Amino acid sequence: MNILIDESLGIRLPTEYKSYDFQWNEKDFPIRKSGHSLKTIASDQKNKRLSTSVQYRLYTTEAEVEHMTSKVDVEVPLYYFYDPQTTDDQKLQRIKQWLIPHYRLHYIKSSPYQAKTLSQIEQLVRLSSTDDGELTRSEERLLILTPKVKPFIKTKKRFKMFPTKEYKTFKLIEKTSDKWEIHDVGKWETLFARMMKFSELSKHEGWMTYAGLHPFKEDAPPDNLTVVESSDTMLPGNLPHIQLYLPISILRLNKGEGRTS
Repeated sequence: MNILIDESLGIRLPTEYKSYDFQWNEKDFPIRKSGHSLKTIASDQKNKRLSTSVQYRLYTTEAEVEHMTSKVDVEVPLYYFYDPQTTDDQKLQRIKQWLIPHYRLHYIKSSPYQAKTLSQIEQLVRLSSTDDGELTRSEERLLILTPKVKPFIKTKKRFKMFPTKEYKTFKLIEKTSDKWEIHDVGKWETLFARMMKFSELSKHEGWMTYAGLHPFKEDAPPDNLTVVESSDTMLPGNLPHIQLYLPISILRLNKGEGRTS
């Protein structure tokens, strides 16, 4: 099995994933300005005083086909976790149906929230073995701890790189249905302790991603929690945050082809 993932999702695989039998590749973010990359922009922006917008362009059909054919084998299925905000969904379907129909392509529309996407990837590599299929969606809880809320919940605010700075005040928010609810405001350590109570109440596995903060610097995380530091390429960039994703029922891999939204 091969996995291709958009760089802008900021996913960094846990070391224990190396025991699974799959190939992992990242698809570069299409920066509009030539000679630049998400990594260089993130690095350059750390010492700046103001945030900057990250301008991008959509890949052409020819470039998309090149990505797919260079990363996939006719005999091996390719699961592409794509960023729906930077990738043309209809173009992907045309590529699959018209240009390279003999390849076993499976598109999975990813969430911009790393903790949730990481859970989907882990369930996929665990359960796929030799069967193709699609991931089913479970009920879920998603919490985010961050000093700036809008870049995480507003699409137009997401594509920014921020300067590195110390923040004294953070917010703990949770997605409920189609809305976001603010649970509390304060120091990140206090809010993190409250976040962990949600994890303790969960009877299933949970996934946590973080950047700019060290949630388990002294203590080990609970056994039911997979904790991974986000990649420097994630958007929004350089903002300290902790994300916690708790599916109420474990994701399953069903036989049959399809696409997860």
